[in-house]
Amino acid sequence: MLKSDILKQINIALKGYTSSVYRKNGSEYDILVKTNIASVKDLQNLQIKSSVTNNKVLLSQVASISLVSELDQIKHYKKDKTVTVYSDIKTGFNSVEIENVLSEKISKMDLNGVNVLYDGERHQIQKNFTSLAVAGAFTIIIIYLLLFVQFNSFIQPLIIMCSLPLSLMGVAMGLLIFRMPLSLTAVMGIISLIGVVIRNAILLIEYIIDGRKEGLSIDEACLHAVSQRFRPIILSSTATITGLIPLAFSKSALFGPMSVTIMFGLLTATFLTFIVVPVIYSLINTKLEQKFVKKNTVNI
Repeated sequence: MLKSDILKQINIALKGYTSSVYRKNGSEYDILVKTNIASVKDLQNLQIKSSVTNNKVLLSQVASISLVSELDQIKHYKKDKTVTVYSDIKTGFNSVEIENVLSEKISKMDLNGVNVLYDGERHQIQKNFTSLAVAGAFTIIIIYLLLFVQFNSFIQPLIIMCSLPLSLMGVAMGLLIFRMPLSLTAVMGIISLIGVVIRNAILLIEYIIDGRKEGLSIDEACLHAVSQRFRPIILSSTATITGLIPLAFSKSALFGPMSVTIMFGLLTATFLTFIVVPVIYSLINTKLEQKFVKKNTVNI
């Protein structure tokens, strides 16, 4: 006995079913077939046929029936009567793809003037993606201004921000491995990565600058900074990633994509930051020093 069998047959018994059409004098009239159920006892004695075994059983054998007082409600949306249908998504399925398929099938139905409106993850992404993108861009601008004040340089903040695209590689990899869509929470996870990833790059640049003040060459300062900050950065990132593992495997449609995004984005950005940031710093500052020396030589 399936739950759908019970729901369908109770609905037919109480509300009726249009079995055919009666035509007379050019007009059509629906033939409505329904039962004469007038009490709880009549409903208990309703026979339900199983679509699996084709056997019939009394409704009282598979369900408990009672009367409950309830206030009548007629819900409206923009002055029109509405019925809201909710649904959860099984693990491994994409709500956006399901909505696309559902929308395609419903559009082929004759709903007799019924207007179908969709809400859910796809609608939320379309509605909030622009605001999230603006928030992310605004965050990056604020961080750049703070770094400019800290390092008193236009170039050093740009070098630090080179670590941001590195996290996107891990984000794409993680979502592919876990077969998760780029949902709204995943985008929020990407924005959350901005501060964490930049923090590691800031620590490296600070130690490189300190090494330069101590008289080390550019390459020596880069190697010294990586050797000094490698263990602390790895340990702090490992602690963050470990704490997100339960959420990543929780099969939650809400927290799953966000935790996977932060985990893999932080993982790749942490290791690549030790390579990319020192290399970019060395290349840029070496050229700047050569240009400065050349300019002074010409002036002399």
